[in-house]
Amino acid sequence: MKKKTYLSGKAFALLGAWQLLGTVALLYGPALWLYAAAIPCIGLLLYWDRKRLPRREEWSITFKGQSTIRLHEKQVWTWQLGLAEFRQVAKVTFHFPFLPLYRSNHEAVPLGADFRQTIIHQNVSGFQLGQETISSVFVLVVSRAAFWKQLLEISVAPLPVHCKPSLAKVPPEHLAAALQRLQSLFHGSRQLLKQRSRDQFHSIREYRHEDDIRNIDPRKSAKKGQLMIREYDSLIQHHLVIGLDLGRSLTGLMNGSQKTHYYLEGIIALLQKAIAANDKVSFFAFNQDIVVIRKNIRSIRGIREILDLEGQLIAEDVESDYNLIGEALSHIDQQRCIVLILSDIARPAVQTELLKAMRQIAGKHLSMTMGILDKESDFRQNEILPVPVVNSGDAWAKDVYVYWLEQEFQEFAQRMIQIRSGAVLCPEHFWLDMSSKLYMRLRDSLLI
Repeated sequence: MKKKTYLSGKAFALLGAWQLLGTVALLYGPALWLYAAAIPCIGLLLYWDRKRLPRREEWSITFKGQSTIRLHEKQVWTWQLGLAEFRQVAKVTFHFPFLPLYRSNHEAVPLGADFRQTIIHQNVSGFQLGQETISSVFVLVVSRAAFWKQLLEISVAPLPVHCKPSLAKVPPEHLAAALQRLQSLFHGSRQLLKQRSRDQFHSIREYRHEDDIRNIDPRKSAKKGQLMIREYDSLIQHHLVIGLDLGRSLTGLMNGSQKTHYYLEGIIALLQKAIAANDKVSFFAFNQDIVVIRKNIRSIRGIREILDLEGQLIAEDVESDYNLIGEALSHIDQQRCIVLILSDIARPAVQTELLKAMRQIAGKHLSMTMGILDKESDFRQNEILPVPVVNSGDAWAKDVYVYWLEQEFQEFAQRMIQIRSGAVLCPEHFWLDMSSKLYMRLRDSLLI
């Protein structure tokens, strides 16, 4: 945007006085000379005042602070505004940059007239998940005599602003209640491994001097004509497989943000937690087809690859084929894994299809489905759409509808436990913390 310079109200008042003088001159002849002499004087005054305005090149703006903000959490940004040389102006107004990702306490702040450098504080709070870039800010300058106003768009170093879900800690009693409901699942994970070795077979290689001779494979050694050793993966190191449903259940908004943004941030948090625990991680996304598969993520580089896929990980308005979960797992690993499926499991239609798909998976893998319970879809005030929406003015019908949804999910969670799987809805405000803690509790249950 080019700079926009225009006359102020004071300038128009001056021109109005000059026109009034012209009217008087029509009635009183000698005033005509004064009217004529005022023309160059007003022109020179306006020209002189405009030339006193600072040029765009003289402005400099620097940002100081954290450009990553959390949903509903307050943060202070600092802007440093400066001029290359001292200029006398009547007023300067700094307009804070606006993005839908956050809310600010003020849209603009007036500054002192005489300055070369000043510090401006902006209070922001996360409002909507996503990432956008600030590339410029606006400054409104009033000239020294206040005859001109100039609106400047000043470029700044590209500032990526990222709004993420809250890191609020889940209340201990809330987490304890969820763990209590999953207690039989954690116990079942031990039964699942009771007849298995503490280590899982990984591969065969040539014998080295430091190797344990108890791991020598006699058949492979005889076939190769040299000592061959069997390698194992310790159960302390697990393989986490995360599946993301990109079907109709993840379309739409949750508290003003795209649902997929919540789930993608949850996936990144799980990846970071698993890699820090030295676990191997794989990821897949599906709807009516398998959209993407990423195997053996073990580093920050792998997390960046998932972030780069954000443009592909878009929910579509189609019914997901949950039988693809088993197909994806067969491509990823034939060994036992920890499987986390992320979907909007508050929807009864999703619950029915997931229950069918998870029966075979739960027999081999330690599995759990997780979803987000946003405050607007809480079972105590639920308005999600698996059945026709009731009249919001009919309190009795709404209570019945809420009760029905709650009973549907509780029945679904019980059936998932019966097939040795689990189902948990995490409150939106505690999504990142609760999902990570549930995963760590799940993997710790495998330490036998």
